[in-house]
Amino acid sequence: MLVGYAPRSNSKLQVVGTGSGGWEEMTEDMPESKVLFGFCRFEIKSIFRYAYLAWCGEGVQGMVKGSFNNHAHDMQRVFVGFHVQVNGRNEDDLDEKTVIKKLTTAIGAAYEAGDTKGRGAAPKSVADAQDAITRAPEPRASGRTLPSIDKEASEKVCRLHDSHDNRMLLTD
Repeated sequence: MLVGYAPRSNSKLQVVGTGSGGWEEMTEDMPESKVLFGFCRFEIKSIFRYAYLAWCGEGVQGMVKGSFNNHAHDMQRVFVGFHVQVNGRNEDDLDEKTVIKKLTTAIGAAYEAGDTKGRGAAPKSVADAQDAITRAPEPRASGRTLPSIDKEASEKVCRLHDSHDNRMLLTD
């Protein structure tokens, strides 16, 4: 969905277009002289993710350009639930592969991101993770004490984490 300013207005918005062709259809003809706001659904790893587009073309001038940031912020509240915001000024900012990469990273399953040299291997089981937590090094002598995690609390956190769709909760 694309939303833009109504003719001869810098504050009234209207739906400019809708469709089912995805990001490519939405961004194929972005005018350089207009401000548009878009909302697009992606399916990544069988999960629906949403991207919010705030477009202020390079040809936008004057008061419209000045009020763009405020209106883009207001539109964030309209398009509640997006996972990634894309701010665009030219065609290079609208690369679909870049948006998909950001959405994949937002899922939290982009393990290939970053260098893993020097880091320990991921724990193979919940028990290994619990052992790693309970074997955490003592805090340095900085004058501040860190909370310790006992094995029972560690097990409870791991059980809750596994049972609540990757949302970590800690309750009594």
